[in-house]
Amino acid sequence: MPPRISITAPDSAAAEVNEDPGVFRIDVDQVQGTDLEVNYTVDGTASASDYHEMLSGTTVIRAGELFTTIGITPFDDEIEEGGETVTLTLSSSNDYDLGAPTSRSEEHTSELQ
Repeated sequence: MPPRISITAPDSAAAEVNEDPGVFRIDVDQVQGTDLEVNYTVDGTASASDYHEMLSGTTVIRAGELFTTIGITPFDDEIEEGGETVTLTLSSSNDYDLGAPTSRSEEHTSELQ
């Protein structure tokens, strides 16, 4: 039976002021003996030029670990603008099952605002 993964945003309050990062966390329900590659898509109202990280669409939960994190650090562009979001959505794979959405997400999606 493949492991089950889920996503949350334990620090969803990223801010341009002081380039305060937000964090996504991807959990697996059982320790793996080998690295587990997890695929995701990126969406939301923020563009890739609004934050420092280059989000590749793939991350790895290392063998023996139960989670990995993906940080998002907004650029302080000194432009007055409303809230923007970055949405990570887990993609299906034969290597894992997708867990139920969390209370702050739908369809395996968490947002940083």
